[in-house]
Amino acid sequence: MEQNIEQHKLFHDGIEAMETYFTGVQRDPSVYNGQQVRDMIESFGDVFVSHLTHEIETLARDKLVAIFLVESELQRVWEAMMKWVIGSSSKLTTMPWVL
Repeated sequence: MEQNIEQHKLFHDGIEAMETYFTGVQRDPSVYNGQQVRDMIESFGDVFVSHLTHEIETLARDKLVAIFLVESELQRVWEAMMKWVIGSSSKLTTMPWVL
């Protein structure tokens, strides 16, 4: 997981910049600039896609089973994680380019 955390640091600022930008666009849609959105995505997109590709391997079932020997514990952690993801996700940055 340490590698995943380090990768998160590489695209965190790009995601934060997009959230700030789309908050402004939500207040005043006239400031929307498609090229600016494209530039923001391209500034961290390669790192982000690479991260997602590697993270899948980290979350492989065999690795999770080795960590969580009791299935109910995995279920509890999964539910807590999903509650956090849903509660902390921003509709502006989760998938802002999908309209």
